[in-house]
Amino acid sequence: MGHRPSRSCEAPLCNIRARDSSGGRVRTAPGRSERAARVAAASIALASLTSSCMKTTFEAVEVPGHTSKTRVAAPGNPSPLSATFVAEGDEVVGTVTWARDGCVSATKQSYTLRAVTRKEPDKVGNGVLIAAGALLLAGAGYYLMEAPNQSDQQACTTDDQGKQTCSSEQEDYQTIALGLGIAGGLTGAFGIKGLNAAKTTSQRDIGTGIHESRGTDRVACADGAAPAGLRLRLGGAPAVSPGTVDQDGKLRMTIPADAELSSAAPSPIIVESVPDSMKDMIVVGSTVGTVDLAPIAQAREARARALLAESDRHEFDGAWHGDQEARSAVTFACQPSGNDVCHDAIDNDCDGLYDVGCGYQSGALQWSIRAVRCSGRWPGKRATTWTCT
Repeated sequence: MGHRPSRSCEAPLCNIRARDSSGGRVRTAPGRSERAARVAAASIALASLTSSCMKTTFEAVEVPGHTSKTRVAAPGNPSPLSATFVAEGDEVVGTVTWARDGCVSATKQSYTLRAVTRKEPDKVGNGVLIAAGALLLAGAGYYLMEAPNQSDQQACTTDDQGKQTCSSEQEDYQTIALGLGIAGGLTGAFGIKGLNAAKTTSQRDIGTGIHESRGTDRVACADGAAPAGLRLRLGGAPAVSPGTVDQDGKLRMTIPADAELSSAAPSPIIVESVPDSMKDMIVVGSTVGTVDLAPIAQAREARARALLAESDRHEFDGAWHGDQEARSAVTFACQPSGNDVCHDAIDNDCDGLYDVGCGYQSGALQWSIRAVRCSGRWPGKRATTWTCT
């Protein structure tokens, strides 16, 4: 059996130095312990870089909420109502009901949009770590088995500070086996730990929404109930206050006396506002029907003519009131000048009536003069002719 040389400087080759061909300076090879430390440090660094084989996934999921069933207006039918309107006196009177089969069934599903972050072991990555660790351990076993077959003759080097380091090929193999063993053990251990790591999940809400699905079969919008609370207005007549449909589906809108009405064409009845329960079925601003305002306009014109005719039937009663001197200057002589001229307050044809068939002019005030043409002189005033009958 060969005697293993000592590491002391008394070893036969302890003073062998490796000379650098470039500068002639002596280079020293690191010792066994130093090399083992370097290999171990590199192995630990490698294992730490591959130790976090965790797979992180991000996903946005919809969390179902409340489900409700409702009815909505059928496609192409913004106002599923059946309505009739007529003009009566100074009012617009109507009946409003739901149109038959004017809606379709709908299901609404609310949801919360939630961001989910999951961390779980990466099976592929950790499998690679375990396999790499096994290969490193196999390499460590090989070098460890081959170490006895290597030379144990020491080779020594001295650094610039005079420090000598000695090693042999056998020791080099043992050092490599040690480093590979450390690296393989750590790498494999991290891989096994990674496979058994706990899964973690974090969540946060990022929004809400509603999914709506509609059927195709037409259904009634309501089970016999009238669209009570629906407010309607008369189009083109801002002076007319909107009306509200009552529980029986009846509607009334009063037309003010000073409201300007157009009888040239039917006026639209428009949706002014909708109760919350009907917002899915009726669109604000949609037209639900029309009404002919000509009867109201004609009735008002007829009443005005009747009042005019009643005024025209009144004759001057001969009663004068006021200053006596002025009344004494009035005469009742009449000089016919032709047919009555409207709105001049003169009995042009001397028939005892003035402005026959003319009516009232528009203005802040209107009145009737119960006299015909008069002539006379106001005392102390400029001559003025008055003739009265």
